[in-house]
Amino acid sequence: MDQLRPHIKISDWYAPCFDCGSEYQICVQLLDQKKTPIKTFQPEKVIFPFRNSQPWCETSHVFKNYGPGVRFIRFTHGGNDTQFWAGHYGIRVTNSSVVIYPADESFSLTNRNLLKNPVAQEGLKGWEIVANGGDRWVTEGNKTTFPVTKCFVTSCGLCLKEQLIDLKKEGYGDALMDQQQPHIKISDWYTTLSDCGSEYQICVELLDEKRKPISTFQPEKVFFQKGTIYPWRQMFHVFRNYGPGVRFIRFTHGGKDTKFQKGQHGIQVTNSSVEICLID
Repeated sequence: MDQLRPHIKISDWYAPCFDCGSEYQICVQLLDQKKTPIKTFQPEKVIFPFRNSQPWCETSHVFKNYGPGVRFIRFTHGGNDTQFWAGHYGIRVTNSSVVIYPADESFSLTNRNLLKNPVAQEGLKGWEIVANGGDRWVTEGNKTTFPVTKCFVTSCGLCLKEQLIDLKKEGYGDALMDQQQPHIKISDWYTTLSDCGSEYQICVELLDEKRKPISTFQPEKVFFQKGTIYPWRQMFHVFRNYGPGVRFIRFTHGGKDTKFQKGQHGIQVTNSSVEICLID
């Protein structure tokens, strides 16, 4: 810790209850041997108003150049509801993490999204259209509150798009993938429009040199009913212990509306990611 001073990344996810105002706070401290703070991350409290549909949000921070002497990390988070109701109507927290990254060339390979154009800022660039049913894929601004402003929207026929990631071209050599078998984290965010029912699907495959599947993540389709407002939801999975031979990753997702309405009233997707998490 004193000589290499690896980067330390912290992450925390939080969301309010719809029917009650609440506040969220976090404090992360790097401590010396006597547990005296050397470095502190403590952003301002986040206040949510009464009756809101705010989706899950992430707070993240990377400690760099913090100097010698770090021996402990204290992670503190929480909050309360602001209406003082009996029961549990305050802030919700989950999926917290503290990760130490090696301070060498491997750090450049970590914490990097391998998907191109994940938040629709460049239209459909970087994506291969597998299915383009109904009135086809489009990109547009989010109609539901979310940290990113644009998303991909499906239509009344099945719409699927995919990316094929060549791990060697991205810097992840055969020896690293076969011997270390780093964790592979995938994430995808999706929601629906309230004026139409819809369905969402995703399939992520780890492929060998001949592009044959070694391991597959393909959960059941998610269905949404018409007339209900849904916040953005996250689909999340980590590939572990998948064995040697992985050379490519195929990421495919999409869906459609279930009422066959003209235009784009189907599932919305955005903020997708595929990350290699080195474990050594």
